[in-house]
Amino acid sequence: MKIPITPKLATELLKQMVPQYEAFIADLQADSGILPRIAEFAQKTGLSGYPQLYLDKQNIIKLVLATLMPVEQINALNDSVTTLSLEDQIEFANQSIENLVNEPEKLDAILDPLIPDTPDGLDSSQLSDQEKIALTAFLLCIHDIISFLVHGRRITDLVQCAINGDDEAFCLAVQTDRLVLSIPSFRERLLKSLDLKTDDDARFLYNLSYRIQSPVLRGKIKHRSAWIALLMLDIMNLLDGSLTRTEILSMFDEAGIEGISSEDNLSRMLRTFRAYQNQV
Repeated sequence: MKIPITPKLATELLKQMVPQYEAFIADLQADSGILPRIAEFAQKTGLSGYPQLYLDKQNIIKLVLATLMPVEQINALNDSVTTLSLEDQIEFANQSIENLVNEPEKLDAILDPLIPDTPDGLDSSQLSDQEKIALTAFLLCIHDIISFLVHGRRITDLVQCAINGDDEAFCLAVQTDRLVLSIPSFRERLLKSLDLKTDDDARFLYNLSYRIQSPVLRGKIKHRSAWIALLMLDIMNLLDGSLTRTEILSMFDEAGIEGISSEDNLSRMLRTFRAYQNQV
């Protein structure tokens, strides 16, 4: 089931998260060693299995929203909420999150852990369960953003295509996030290719080696903040036609997103975005 997000909450999340993710992408371009250190930290903190969550793209927004309410509070409310109808549960979730939007300081404090300043600055021994949720949400979001900016496709889509037998998608997914090799079907494909029984296996290993050795982020990305914002809207299930172009532009304007100056520009970017996403 798609997770419902109101435009008001989406605008606040864009305002908070896009500038921070854009800055982090700039740091990655300046220091290619950051991503390997992130992977190392994920392994040290017991979070290296997070790529399993790529198997369902709805997991990303679920984890982002989970950072908005402490685990203890979710557990305490669970019994009463699950007795409500689906419509009332959706209304309850939206109302709970809208209350946070009306308290900017509280929302800032909760969203801050989503964007760690540097992987080296994190201490695994001091991470609470809630901080681990926030870090997992960050890992999912940042790799989804990188995949989209570099390959034009979400990593969730690449993973699904790879599982369906698309070796090119497999290589692109591994280039974006090496830890996808923890997914059983990825491991099985890699082990099978090592037998070198066919020319396809040799070609696959060559392409995989090339992708692993190639830097993920190269060159300047035009309209970076606008593309990140569009991806975030897709993660929040808001590029499904429920918003008009005027409404999206209004949200971007309120969130301070630059790079889309007119509805015509937005229409072109949306066409490009959707063309790349129709490959699963």
